[in-house]
Amino acid sequence: MAVGVAVDNQYGVAFHSTVLASLGVDDSELERMRANEPPSDAKRAAVYKLARSIVLDRGKVDDEAISRATAAGVTTPEILEIVAECTFAGLVGTLDNLAGRVELDAFLRPRVWN
Repeated sequence: MAVGVAVDNQYGVAFHSTVLASLGVDDSELERMRANEPPSDAKRAAVYKLARSIVLDRGKVDDEAISRATAAGVTTPEILEIVAECTFAGLVGTLDNLAGRVELDAFLRPRVWN
């Protein structure tokens, strides 16, 4: 779920922030991620950094990024899930941007992100 906050689109960040909060992630951790800072938890930070690298480098992730993630305990199946989530979040973000910002559902509005 840290992937969705790492990826830069209003709907996705609001949605994933809402879900992470419901799973018990502290608001301070959410604010860190929403401010482009990795969370304090090592594994969650590795997921966040890898997701940002996948998105910002458009999939051209270097071997060191993968090594850092695996050193933090991210497994190969989890890396594949991160890639899939980044791809989906990128699609949602593109549609959101093309549509001129999809109106957030009421349950997401408290976690709006610009």
